[in-house]
Amino acid sequence: MQHARKLLLEKAKVFYQEFTRIRKDDPALWDDLADAHQKTGFILADDGNHKDAVNEYEEAIKYTRRLRESQPKDDRWSIQLADL
Repeated sequence: MQHARKLLLEKAKVFYQEFTRIRKDDPALWDDLADAHQKTGFILADDGNHKDAVNEYEEAIKYTRRLRESQPKDDRWSIQLADL
């Protein structure tokens, strides 16, 4: 079971990393990019790669801050930042 989980997480990590690399400049996807970076950070942390996990979490925070700045009346971005 642990081996299967590790394989699934690795495939998910590759997907999220590719998605964030290709679509990083699309403001319409900032929410999805923040989510992908957060999930990648979780996967990396779970695998013991804490330095890269922190980098991914910082990217998630960056996109969420952009959302909060571009939509200041929408409280969900402040809430999402608190969850990161």
